Formats: sequence, structure tokens, C-alpha cells
Amino acid sequence: MPMIIDLSTDLFKLTSKLGRSYLSLLILGLTFNACDADSESSSEDEVSEMAGETAGETAGETAEEMAGETAGEMVEAGEEMAGMEEPLAPEVPIIRRVRAFINRQDGGLGLQIDGRDEDNNVKEFSIEYFLDNGDPLVVSSEGGAITLGFTELRQGNGDFVGFWTIPFLIDANVDLLSLAEAKLTVTDEDGNISPETTVALLDTPTMADGEECDLNRGLSRCGDESLCETAAGGRTTCGIAIPECPDYFNAIDLNAEGGSYEGDTTGQPTYGVGSCGG
Repeated sequence: MPMIIDLSTDLFKLTSKLGRSYLSLLILGLTFNACDADSESSSEDEVSEMAGETAGETAGETAEEMAGETAGEMVEAGEEMAGMEEPLAPEVPIIRRVRAFINRQDGGLGLQIDGRDEDNNVKEFSIEYFLDNGDPLVVSSEGGAITLGFTELRQGNGDFVGFWTIPFLIDANVDLLSLAEAKLTVTDEDGNISPETTVALLDTPTMADGEECDLNRGLSRCGDESLCETAAGGRTTCGIAIPECPDYFNAIDLNAEGGSYEGDTTGQPTYGVGSCGG
């Protein structure tokens, strides 16, 4: 008798087995996925913890290093400050700039000193000249610096500028042509003395005709064919030298007077060279 197979029943059984297998696989997959998720979560937590620990360690180390560096810098700064000289009192004059001139063509010395003095009571300056071989210029029996008054002094609002100028005869003062530098200090009326300043001597600038000049030839000089003369209003300017003096100048010929003349020049400017007549 032939076997009759109930396909519907067997198919159902087969389907059920497959279904149970699929379900088992699905559950197993979910279990694996859950394990993976837990593993990933654990890994992430571990990574976070490690990152946190690393960040904390780095931050701590950086903070310690910065603190150490800052402390070191503060110590160094303290040592530097400890090694610095004490600041000057505000009433002590200070020299900011010096321009020292020497006129080797016509003979003359000049100074311009710019500085600061809170009391506005600068009085005088001291100067010592040195020759180009380093030896000091001896101008007094005691030697050393000499104290002089300014030819002109302007001061106010804590600032001052002082000028000094003097002519000299080249033939009689050959040593002066070898001057190379000067050392200066400034003193106020209270006896406060500025720190010393040493500068090299500059050549006295030459002015063109019509420009203002220094009669003493220390701060400025005129060209070889010109003389410094007084114009209207007392202004001194360079101009072409006049061979002969006009009659109205009432010039006195010293040669005719035996080479000397008695008079009083108190309060008058110094004229090292005549404006006419040689």
C-alpha cells in the first residue's frame, strides 16, 4: 500500500522546528548583542575613566609645572630686584641727554644738557674733559671736575635744558684741540647731584648764512667766509664777513692804542672774532 504523506502536517512540523531554531538563533543573537553592548559600554566607561584620569594627571602635572615655573620666575625676579640699585629720590636731578661740542676750526666749546628735576631748582653743572689719550685736562691746581654756571637755563614742569658756551684761542690752547670726551654731573640748589654722564665730543655744527649762530662759537659756528653778527632784535645770524668796518661803527684800532684798551665788559656777550675789519 503506498505511503501517504500529509504534507501539511509535516510541513507544519518542519516549519515549527525551523521556527524554533530561528527563534533560538534570534535569542542567541540578542544575547550576543547584549553582551557586545555591555562590553562596549564597559569599554567606553573604562576609556572615559582612563581619559579622566589622564586629563586629571595632565592637568595636575601642568598646574604643578606652571606653579613651579611661576615660583621660579618670582624668585628670579626677586633676585633681580634685590640686585638693583635703590631708585633715586624724585628731587635728585637726572641727565637725559648731553650734546658736547668742540669747535676745532675757530676755537670754542659748547654744551646742551637736557634732564629732569622735579623741584625745578637746577643750579649748575660740573664737567671734566679728557684728551684723546685718556688723560684728564687739568684746568685747576686741584685737578678733577670744575663747577660752572649755565650760560642759559630753562626749566619748568620738572624738565630743564641748560646751555653753556665759551670761545678759546686756538694758538694759545693747542691742547684743547685734542679733547675727546667729557664727564658731567648736574647739581640743584639743595645740593642734590645727578649720576655721572660721560659723552664723546661732537664737532660744532656749521650754520649757513642767515641762520642763527653762537657768538662764542661753541654751540654753532659760521662758514669760513662768514662771521656771526648781531642782527635787529638781538638775533645773531651768520653773514658774509665785511672787510672794513663802516665809519659809524666807531671802531677802535688797538694797534694805534698800543694793543690794549681799558673798558668794562660786565654783563656783555663775548665776541671772540670781530664782525668786520679782521
